[in-house]
Amino acid sequence: MHVTLLTAGTRGDVQPYVALGLGLRRAGYTVRVAAPDAFRALVLERGLQFAPVAQAFEALTSGASWRRWQESGDDVVAYVRGAFHVTRAAGGVIEALIDDYWNACQDTDLVIGSSAAIGGPQLAEAARVPYCWALLQPMSPTRAFPHFLTPAALRLGRRFNQVTYRVAEQVYWLLFAPALSRWLARRVGRHRLSHRDRHSFLGATSDVVLCGFSPRVVPRPPDWGENVAECGYWFLDAPSGWQPPDDLTAFLRGGSPPVFVALERIGWARRDDLLGLTLEALARAGCRGVLFVQGYPVDLGDLPETVLAVQSVPHDWLFPRVAAVVHHGGPGTTASALRAGVPSVGIPGFYDQPYWSRRIAALGVGPAPIPRRQLTAARLRAAISEMTTSARMRTRAQLLGAGIRGEQGVWRAVRRVHELLDRRRGRGGGAG
Repeated sequence: MHVTLLTAGTRGDVQPYVALGLGLRRAGYTVRVAAPDAFRALVLERGLQFAPVAQAFEALTSGASWRRWQESGDDVVAYVRGAFHVTRAAGGVIEALIDDYWNACQDTDLVIGSSAAIGGPQLAEAARVPYCWALLQPMSPTRAFPHFLTPAALRLGRRFNQVTYRVAEQVYWLLFAPALSRWLARRVGRHRLSHRDRHSFLGATSDVVLCGFSPRVVPRPPDWGENVAECGYWFLDAPSGWQPPDDLTAFLRGGSPPVFVALERIGWARRDDLLGLTLEALARAGCRGVLFVQGYPVDLGDLPETVLAVQSVPHDWLFPRVAAVVHHGGPGTTASALRAGVPSVGIPGFYDQPYWSRRIAALGVGPAPIPRRQLTAARLRAAISEMTTSARMRTRAQLLGAGIRGEQGVWRAVRRVHELLDRRRGRGGGAG
């Protein structure tokens, strides 16, 4: 049977779905991954089919409105305002993105969509195949905690937590329903979106919602339905035979474990300042550093002997060898640091980054996040010092990492997919 995965975003947004696709392939499915063109090689080298969504996604993320949206941080009003500006500026780009997804859905038996899969349920319905969400964020309504976009300062309580999901659903609807409605009318002759379509944006109408995060990190609420499957993380490890660069191996052997800083991932507007700030914080904390700089648009100059710049290095290889991780709070990097059992701190920008950064601190495996707009050398130095000197924090991180490494997130997700398709075959098929 054939399965299509609809994704978009950065590497941390796409890579978990490649891991899920590999698990499905090992289980005997033929798998196609729809993703931005930058990930063509990543998908093809793992033996999966690739469908590009490059042109539309690159256009969507290249404008000034997108950059301002990324700086909205934990301000939900600024986030929603920025989202409306992005979709308004996008024009027909969103419809082109849906076109790319539609092309990827041809000749398939099941469509699985990330949170970026605009119109996924409707596309699957038009293709007359089942659909399920596969989410890297907790988006299913619950009274236990508010929607992940809710500002941390709001303490709403159980009664109003569930309301935040209705608000998020309405925002998704207002953002994407017009473009989706136009696309459906143009391509499949469907001229009206229903109330059920509105609920589909958060997966409420899905037979299965696959959650690609650990129940140790997001404890399962008692009011989630059986359709919500909290599987565990979907990790994509380094290819067999991968070897680290000689300079990195020598650097790691030449002193104490360094602090990894995802310099390229932290969307700091003044990139020169970010480099200087980071070097100052490392020096004042008395720590060595490994800086991730792939695509970083700044001349690094002469770095101190205690600091090494690296391009792409698999997290599953590097993170167990460092003392701590400084990152942007994205789901992929957060998950990798947690699995490695090392403390980390988030410097979040927008979307789910503030949420995951707060979860790190709440679990006691890292300091409180440093919002991007509040980042200073002194605050970064303090966070690095805490991560590298707190025995309690390191012990908590090691215990959590051991638990996550024992989870079988991909296997659990594949099993739920298999059960879904078995039920559908038993009912004689039909759209999802």
